[in-house]
Amino acid sequence: MSPTLQSVVIPLAVLSIICASLHSCATMARKRVSTWKSGATFWFWRTVSLTGHEKRAKTIWMDRLGYDEADALIIANYQSLAYFLAGFGGSSVLVAAWYFFGQH
Repeated sequence: MSPTLQSVVIPLAVLSIICASLHSCATMARKRVSTWKSGATFWFWRTVSLTGHEKRAKTIWMDRLGYDEADALIIANYQSLAYFLAGFGGSSVLVAAWYFFGQH
């Protein structure tokens, strides 16, 4: 694979993994909570910068969107899972690209 093609394919693969992990975990969270409120998907994707699922559960899901504590913790746990999967998957793609396309 040419270096030009690699510079397009590898970032697209990483971005695809990040989007797929966020989308699949948001879908799983939507099925587990009692009601999925308007704007919840936006906040699921938007609150990447908040660390700690308890902090995310309280500040976003309970205070801003009005979820009860149990549903807020479920959503926050799925967010943490999505971030882990996105990081692990993206890192795996980068390591595989380095291994297969690097100068050995």
